[in-house]
Amino acid sequence: MTIAACYLSPEGVVFGSDSTTTISVPSADDRYFDFGQKIFQIGECSTLGVVTWGLGGFQHTSYRTLYAELADAFAADAPASVEDAARRWAAKFYSVYDGAIGAAHREAEANAQTDQEKKAVADNCERMTVGFCIGGIAMPNRRPAAFEMEFRPDGITIPVPVALPMGQAIFRGVPVLVHRTLYGIDPELFGAIAASPLWNGSTEELIELVAPYKIEHPAMLPLRDAIDWICSCIQGTIKGFKFSSWAPMCGGPVEVAVVTSDRPFRWVKHKSLDAAIEAVASDTHWDAL
Repeated sequence: MTIAACYLSPEGVVFGSDSTTTISVPSADDRYFDFGQKIFQIGECSTLGVVTWGLGGFQHTSYRTLYAELADAFAADAPASVEDAARRWAAKFYSVYDGAIGAAHREAEANAQTDQEKKAVADNCERMTVGFCIGGIAMPNRRPAAFEMEFRPDGITIPVPVALPMGQAIFRGVPVLVHRTLYGIDPELFGAIAASPLWNGSTEELIELVAPYKIEHPAMLPLRDAIDWICSCIQGTIKGFKFSSWAPMCGGPVEVAVVTSDRPFRWVKHKSLDAAIEAVASDTHWDAL
């Protein structure tokens, strides 16, 4: 899992993520690696970026490779808009995803007989879901835009990218702590209360009850404050998981990138290729004291 974010403003698009990658090992506990990459620039000197959450890759190819192939396609035939870029990515990714994940899911679903087997298939469907947010500008149009899409094993068509509203951020992956902080309650808890026989009010009354506990912020943040906000939400989630009893699904260095209306993709916070080596060296140093 992960914590990922994308924020669209009139000045540009801000991407944020943690760095933890979860690897499932048969007949063993999940393994967590804290130096994965979830934000990518699509091509050299590009005005497009992408952030991902959920399923982290395929067995025989990587998202990095697919993004590079997409960049090659864009170099030969530039996208007419950010939406066009998002649609072309959706079509490309779906062709790989459906063959690697969708086909196996349909076979497992057809073979599931017992309730336990059906539940296992449904649980696996959630684990194999993956989402992307592509954003930036597509020259000569300098107006920033961002589009979100989600791929599920039970999906039978190419997902249609959904435009992000201006001045609104999305938090995906495991945004439970962000939601609790910003909205006063996370959606799952809200749903549980609304469905409980102990709650006798309406959904609208529950919304009204929770509303005063929301942390409001201006709809249009200045770019650097938007960067600070996204970084703070990612960092807060990482720290929350660190000190909780939950599995360490979010962690590692915070990464933040931005595409602005006047500049191509730029890293705000980005770990170097020797980050894991340096982390081991740092741990060894402290152990020796």
